[in-house]
Amino acid sequence: MTKGRTTIQSGLILKIVFFCVFALSIILSVYLTDTSNSRTENKIEYIESWTVTDASGKSITTGRSYTDERALAEDFTIVSRLPDDIGPGQVLCFQNRSNIQVFINGELRKSFDRVKDTGVPGGSIKEFYITIPVSPDDAGTELKMIRYHTDWNPVVVPETFITTENGVYSYMTSMYGLPFAMTIVLFVASILVLIVAVFICIWNKLNMDMMYAAIGILNVSCWLIAVSQFTPFVSGIYYVDGLIGFLFSMMMPFPLLIYVDLIQKKRYHRLYVILFAITLVNFILWSALHFTGIYSFQNAIGYIDSVLAAVSLCVSITFIHDIRSGQVKTYLYTAVGFLTFVVFSLVEIITLLFNQNDSSMISMIIGLMSLLIMVVIQQISDTVREKTSLELELYNKSIENEQMLIHIVQTLAGTIDAKDTYTKGHSGRVASYAKEIARRYGYSEAAQNDIYIMGLLHDIGKIGIPVQLLTSRAN
Repeated sequence: MTKGRTTIQSGLILKIVFFCVFALSIILSVYLTDTSNSRTENKIEYIESWTVTDASGKSITTGRSYTDERALAEDFTIVSRLPDDIGPGQVLCFQNRSNIQVFINGELRKSFDRVKDTGVPGGSIKEFYITIPVSPDDAGTELKMIRYHTDWNPVVVPETFITTENGVYSYMTSMYGLPFAMTIVLFVASILVLIVAVFICIWNKLNMDMMYAAIGILNVSCWLIAVSQFTPFVSGIYYVDGLIGFLFSMMMPFPLLIYVDLIQKKRYHRLYVILFAITLVNFILWSALHFTGIYSFQNAIGYIDSVLAAVSLCVSITFIHDIRSGQVKTYLYTAVGFLTFVVFSLVEIITLLFNQNDSSMISMIIGLMSLLIMVVIQQISDTVREKTSLELELYNKSIENEQMLIHIVQTLAGTIDAKDTYTKGHSGRVASYAKEIARRYGYSEAAQNDIYIMGLLHDIGKIGIPVQLLTSRAN
C-alpha cells in the first residue's frame, strides 16, 4: 500500500508541474515580447540607398538590401551616406558573417576577420549583428564597407540602420523576441520536468521514462537558444553560438533514442543500439574534423543533417509498425505528441522552402512544447496504470493469502476432528453456522471470515488430549 500511495503522490506532483509549466509559458511569453514602450521611444532609421562596386570595378545603385551569388567568390565595396540627424548615444547596426572592413568618413571604425577575431576553431559559423558607435559629428558623412567573399548566404548589402542601444534591443525583440521567449519557456519547462522526474525516481523508487525525454527536449531547446539571433546580442558572446548549435544538434538523438526504446518496451532494442552507435560516430567524426581544421561543420552540414534525418526516419518506421500492430496503445500520448511535432516541423520546413528569411522556428517550438506536454501526460497515465495494476495485484494477493489460511485451518480442524469419530465434521458445521449468524447480524465480510476461522478452531484444545481418552467408551 505504501507504493500505491507513492504512485498517487507522484501523479499529483506531475499534474502540478504540468500546470506550472503552462502558467510559466504565458507569463514569460508576455514579459519577454512586450516591447511597446521601446518601439515608441527608439527610432530606427534605415539606410535606403547604396552604391555597389564589384571586383571588376562595375557599379550599380541598389536599395536597402542586395544579394548577389558572385559574393560567394568575389569581394564587393558598398558605399552610402549616414543620415543627417544622428544624435548622441546612437549606433550603426547590421547583420554580418563574412570578413569586413567598415569606414566612416574615411576612418576605419570596424574590422572583422572570421578566423583571427573569433579564436574559435573553424572561425565564425553563423551570422550575427554588428554594432558600431556613431556620434553627431558623423552625420551626413560617407559610409563605406568592404565585404569580402563568403561561403554562405551571399548578401552583399545587409539591412543597415541607425538607432540607440535600446533601439537595437527593440528591433531584435520585434524580429526574434517571440521565438526566443518560447524557447526559454521550453528550456525552463524541460528543466522542471527533468528535476521532478529525477526526484521521483530517486525518492520514490519509481521508473520515470520521461526523464530521458526531458533531457532530449532540453538539448533541443539549448540548440534553439544557441542558433537564435537574439542569443549573441543578449549574452555578448558573438562567435561561439553557431559552434555550440552544431554540437547540440548532433547530440539530440541520444536521450530521445533511450526514451523511445523504453516506452516501446525494448521491442526494437537492437535497432536503437545501431542508431545510437551511428549518432555517436557522427558526433565524434565531424567534431574531430572541425576542431582539427580539416573539415568545418558548415561544409559538413549536409552529412550531419542526413544522419539525423535517417535516425528520425527509422524511429518513425517503428512508430508506424506499432500503430499497425496495435502496440502503440501502450504509449498513445507520446505517439500523438511525436506526430504533432512531426507535423509542425514539416510546416516549418515548408515555410523555409518558400521564404528562406523566415527562420523563426515558431512552428517547431510549438511542436516540441506539444511533445513535452504529451510526454508528461503519458507519464501520468503510466503512473496511474501502475497504481491500478499494483492495487489489483495486492487485492489478488490478499484473496490468495486468505484462501490459503482458510485451507490450512480447515486441514488443522479436520485433523482435530479425525481424532474423535463421534465429532467428525463438527468444527466445519460450527464454523458455517457461526458465519451465517454473523451474516444475518450484519457483520462485514472480513468479520464473517474471522468468525468462520474461529469456529474451525474452537476445539483446537483437543489436539493436546490423547486419542485413547477422546475415544474412551467411559466418556
